[in-house]
Amino acid sequence: MSDPLEILLVDDHQMFRAGIKALIEAEGRMKVVGEAGSGEEALELVEALKPDICIMDKFMPGMGGFEASRRILARGSSKIICLTVYSDMPLPRKILELGAQAYLTKDCTPGEIIEADHRVARGERARARGRARRGGVA
Repeated sequence: MSDPLEILLVDDHQMFRAGIKALIEAEGRMKVVGEAGSGEEALELVEALKPDICIMDKFMPGMGGFEASRRILARGSSKIICLTVYSDMPLPRKILELGAQAYLTKDCTPGEIIEADHRVARGERARARGRARRGGVA
């Protein structure tokens, strides 16, 4: 069996991170190696832990997910899955143009999150079906 995918969860809502962590770890082929509540924390943890994938919220206090993702991708150490509540354009396009490998909305199914993790690990891209609310600003 190959090593599990190492995941860093980045979201300012602890309850949300706990739910995603439980989902990921129940799957068995992935493990959460760290959690961050801000972009600043994410940068520190990516440097220290070198996770395979960061599941990153777009909107957080302080440094948001867009800027944190830009900096992480510039380092080339981890892949990014953006997980946010907004589905409207141009946000998904901008995140993917930045270099994120996937864009999911928070109303996606548990299976979609697991599938996206594995697709991104294989070098593929993933995108939500877009049921979340509209109104995000890029």
